[in-house]
Amino acid sequence: MLAGIYVYIFGFTVPSYILISICCGFCFAFNDVCCDAIMVKQGQKENKTGEFSSVQWGSIWAASAVVGLLGGVFTILCVFFIPLLQIGGEE
Repeated sequence: MLAGIYVYIFGFTVPSYILISICCGFCFAFNDVCCDAIMVKQGQKENKTGEFSSVQWGSIWAASAVVGLLGGVFTILCVFFIPLLQIGGEE
């Protein structure tokens, strides 16, 4: 959401893309470190660190696939269909 606000205010340029990518990478890394700390703490008690790690990585890959597919669908809608609707409305 913050990335959308930033692009709305400053426009979408190469430096803004780089800044947004760095911020997203930082947030992902921070989240991963926090999850790993919780997994190690709980996993050592129950001797399930490997299982917790497998679930975490499986969830990351599944979420990446869903986001990639939805991003493609939204791109198709925004690039192809919305301009066609706007062109069709102008007569």
